Amino acid sequence: MRTAREKVHYFFEDSVSGPATSFRFFIILLIVLSSGLALLEFIVPASVSPYLAFIHLFERAVLWIFTAEYLIRFFVAPHKLNFAIDKYNIIDLFAIVPFYLGITNSTYLRLFRLLRLFRLLKFIRLYEVFSFRGTILEKITPLVMLLVFLKIIVWILEFEGYWLQKFDLGLLFTIIGFSLGIVLSQKISKTYDKFISINKAMFDLNGKLCGMRYYMNAIKKDEGTKAIRKWLRGFTDLYDEGGKGISKKLDGINEELYGSILRLGNDPLIPHHRFVALVKEIFVDSTFILSKREAFTPEVYDKLLQQITLIYLISLVIFMPGLTGVISILFASYMLYGLYYVTQDLDFAAMKGKSNLIKLEPTRLRDYLKTLE
Repeated sequence: MRTAREKVHYFFEDSVSGPATSFRFFIILLIVLSSGLALLEFIVPASVSPYLAFIHLFERAVLWIFTAEYLIRFFVAPHKLNFAIDKYNIIDLFAIVPFYLGITNSTYLRLFRLLRLFRLLKFIRLYEVFSFRGTILEKITPLVMLLVFLKIIVWILEFEGYWLQKFDLGLLFTIIGFSLGIVLSQKISKTYDKFISINKAMFDLNGKLCGMRYYMNAIKKDEGTKAIRKWLRGFTDLYDEGGKGISKKLDGINEELYGSILRLGNDPLIPHHRFVALVKEIFVDSTFILSKREAFTPEVYDKLLQQITLIYLISLVIFMPGLTGVISILFASYMLYGLYYVTQDLDFAAMKGKSNLIKLEPTRLRDYLKTLE
């Protein structure tokens, strides 16, 4: 039975009930309206100047609501320190604290109001919009937030006249970003081809092992089951183990399988040459899978690609001015660094313990092995 505090904590943090969802949509509406008004004050201040009194009243109401929500969530949190250092709660705090610190510069206050947009990430996480949990978006969000935060600081310095003069580098950055996107896309294509080819080889191998098992069992009952079971155990262990000496160990389990075939002799119903042709294909597929598994982009090239991507994004922070720079950073960091992360994750997908999101396991072969146990 939950206590009243636990119920309130669940309502704010985890519940997806009707009332909790309605409250979150209300908060999202306030975030969008507040941030939208802040953008309008930046872009077309003349159009909102007649409504400044209403906007200030609305902002005060929003501030009180956000403050009350934050304090309630902090009070009912079971672990206060974990609550305070959570990245989403830090964003919430930055969105309200400046208004209580006596900061009166309207430009700074508008920028802090724009930070409220990052609160939407929490709702994305909760409702799995864009499948936030366990995706590329979750992995690269800290970098995206850092770059946007740095750009906002640069924007403030630009506004105060303490930053570099405006450069007309939009076309240059567009060309560089497009070229970088093509390079990253090509690398994704190559690494995805590796991923698909290993999967296809595993399907083919499964079918050939099944055929070999039936052939051997037709000559001598259960002989094929025992031989294929032993070979599969050895192969899946090699797949998990990887590293040096894998070719020699593969030769060893292949020799054992071929030895099992030789012991059956040359049956008139299933001639020896048919076994030889099939076992050859099994050896080729298994060698292909293990060799592809060990092949990945050289670290030097991968590091260079990562460095170029980061240098480009940091250059956007420095040289792309104003709101255009903020929007450019937001989209470029998500798309380009997201593409780089995909290439890296695909590259290491078959390497045990290296990949964060994508796994390439011999699941079909293990499932077939279970049927033979």
